[in-house]
Amino acid sequence: MDKTTETLSLTAEQAFKSRKNFEDFFKDCDKGDIIRTLADYPQADGKVIATVAELTQSADTLISTLAEIQKYKQPPFIVWVVANEKETLVQSIKSLNSFLVKGCGIFLFKAYLNGNKMAFETIVQPQKITKRHSETDTKQLQLNYWTKYFEICDCLESDMQVKPASQHWQYIPIGKAGVSIQLTINTQQNCVGCELLINNDKGIFYSLEKLKDKIEKQLGELDWQELKGKKSSRIRKVYSADITQETNWETAVKEQIRMAEEFKSTFTKYL
Repeated sequence: MDKTTETLSLTAEQAFKSRKNFEDFFKDCDKGDIIRTLADYPQADGKVIATVAELTQSADTLISTLAEIQKYKQPPFIVWVVANEKETLVQSIKSLNSFLVKGCGIFLFKAYLNGNKMAFETIVQPQKITKRHSETDTKQLQLNYWTKYFEICDCLESDMQVKPASQHWQYIPIGKAGVSIQLTINTQQNCVGCELLINNDKGIFYSLEKLKDKIEKQLGELDWQELKGKKSSRIRKVYSADITQETNWETAVKEQIRMAEEFKSTFTKYL
């Protein structure tokens, strides 16, 4: 009986009886559970997948595998399949995945007997790479957000109106030379902001800062940024909102308009 025939004659139950049986059976068994997990990692397309299968998880295997992947110009994903995992090694893999360069990492699958088949459960998997917006996508998002802002502001009949544009900021004059309200959106920090921007006059900032307690009593806690070494300074407040999700725009816009109105009514008393 040749080796291929011998492997095919093994049952799933027998595969869990010895290290050799496990390794031999794994080579030709249905790996659908593993393939479906890897499919969620499009960055793995075309990359080398190093696969290791062993009955009982071993620290030596982890060390030798990490040494092996150093040979590749592009670090591969490692698929480690075990029947008996060890908690210390599971935690080690989780830690390694947080330090390995993005686009590679270690998957750990637990093999178990399911009827007359070998099935697999995902225990650890690398962090997925989130696709970032291209510059064009970002500019379009900015334009769409400010268009939504324009529509809502018009309905509310607020004088905090802006002209839609492909940019992350908008200026609103408040009747004081060198001072304006600046509205911002930030897709990286997941927030929208409102700030009093003061140009070329630190004296205005310092005079307002002396009234900090009185101002914050009306506006809540603010971020006072003197911006040392620069001619401008600002006083800022933010509202957390993931504006990459359009469903959050209406709430974010209304909050931004409210902040702008309160900034104007409060700060104009002291300017």
